[in-house]
Amino acid sequence: MKMTRRDFAKLGAMGLAAHFASPLNAQVPTQKIGYCVIGLGRIASHFMPGTLNTTNSRITALVSGHRDKAERVAAQYGIPLARIIHESA
Repeated sequence: MKMTRRDFAKLGAMGLAAHFASPLNAQVPTQKIGYCVIGLGRIASHFMPGTLNTTNSRITALVSGHRDKAERVAAQYGIPLARIIHESA
């Protein structure tokens, strides 16, 4: 099998990435990143559950045109009602 310079460079990059991946993943975050979600539509419904599966992210505030929906979501994610911004059109 003949290896090109491009193949060799890819192989080297993957080896380097593998070398550093374990120490990076092993680091325990000291502080979570807080997100304010603007709009509670389809994209938010994909993003927000993902934050529950991480150790370094959390939802901290919501902006929505629908106060009742925002309050339901806030209850699911432990967001204080004071951190809901209701924007009406």
